[in-house]
Amino acid sequence: MRCESVAVGVVSSVEGGEVRLAEDQQPGSLVDKAARIARVWSDEAAPLVEPLEVEQRFNIVLAGVPVTGRIDVVTATGVVDWKTSGKAPNADDAARSVQTELYAAATGKPVEYVY
Repeated sequence: MRCESVAVGVVSSVEGGEVRLAEDQQPGSLVDKAARIARVWSDEAAPLVEPLEVEQRFNIVLAGVPVTGRIDVVTATGVVDWKTSGKAPNADDAARSVQTELYAAATGKPVEYVY
């Protein structure tokens, strides 16, 4: 993935209102972080993942409540969610998270978190 593509995507997401910055945050810092994440992803994680969908939007209704979201990567066998935090939660917390439940309900597939 080229860094220019990452920069254009981040800036257009900010300008379109899809991504909101903190008052003291500049788009450049977000672009830098996105480029670092993209580099690590392409070097380390991407060779192990064969995506069917990337940034897949979903709309489901749970208990009568409409829920909309976006899933990082959907593969033939599951969902891969890329986390930028340096610290992974324990396996029990991740398995019981609302995000895990939403992704599983939207796709019918198990969720794997990559930190």
